[in-house]
Amino acid sequence: MDGSRSDILLCFPPAGGGPSFFAPWNGASSVFDVAPIDLPGKEKLLFEEPVDSVPGLARAVLPAAITAVADRRRITLFGHCFGAIVAYELARLLEVECPTRELVLFASGSAAPGEIPWTRAADLPDEGLLNQVGLNAGEPQSIPEDPELRELILPALRADVTAHESYEPPADPLASCSVVTVRGERDALVDAEAAARWRDFTTGRFGSFELPGSHMYLTEQWGPLMAHLEKELGGGA
Repeated sequence: MDGSRSDILLCFPPAGGGPSFFAPWNGASSVFDVAPIDLPGKEKLLFEEPVDSVPGLARAVLPAAITAVADRRRITLFGHCFGAIVAYELARLLEVECPTRELVLFASGSAAPGEIPWTRAADLPDEGLLNQVGLNAGEPQSIPEDPELRELILPALRADVTAHESYEPPADPLASCSVVTVRGERDALVDAEAAARWRDFTTGRFGSFELPGSHMYLTEQWGPLMAHLEKELGGGA
């Protein structure tokens, strides 16, 4: 981050992912700085104990998030699938900690909080968990074949999946931040109706848009996605 932009985009990857998931985004926007948030058990925090609850994760990253958004006029969060749920819970905390800031949440490839419209995987044995996560995402080939690498990613992946599948959103109070949903047009995991139910989880503005692709559309459509994000934030044509 160079600190020259007024907006900051706090980014949260899908289950099992780390900050490097957003590496192609670095420096790609003239509107906001991209700030992937480190989660316990991944990459720089590899040797920290993974956290297997969404509220626990939000509390764990809150200090880093507050530091990252210092002196920014607006806080924007982006999360994909599991990451969207963590971002939502963090947004609720930031509304308390930073009450004068405008907050915007982009919920990508995500059913509304508390909904799991796919085959659950948290209680499966290791091999079953890995395979089911790949199948759910529509990319079974994305699971590494190297046994040592699998062993390395399993604890954090299992914690993420457990956190996602066990999350029960609080009934009150609702978030007040703006929520914009994003999904791939051919996403077989999260349909348009499941994404639209996000409108029930905020008292603020609600919007949505779609891009070509399936559940992991953003790995190929990150350029158009960035353009849409900039437009939503008032910096695009």
